[in-house]
Amino acid sequence: MNTGISTICAVSQGTFASEYFVKINKINGVWEGAVDKEMVLLDKEPTGNVTVDGRIYSYLISYDNSKALIELPVDDSAPERRIFVSLDAIQKERIPA
Repeated sequence: MNTGISTICAVSQGTFASEYFVKINKINGVWEGAVDKEMVLLDKEPTGNVTVDGRIYSYLISYDNSKALIELPVDDSAPERRIFVSLDAIQKERIPA
């Protein structure tokens, strides 16, 4: 099974030049965190306090008729590395090597 996907997120500038701050709508709330820029797909760069729509590379762990369990490309020590999102928030992607 191909587990490479991307997940819809809101993207803003990160604290460091090599990262973005992303927000992902979970089944039961919002996940927020910093991720490497290379793991985010954007049509337009966020500037200043402007948030833009984007997609974050992620991994599909499991799914059912209404939701998917995904794993985010964040450090192992990050809280909630695996989250549930709605099925319409994900799509197949080729994860960069």
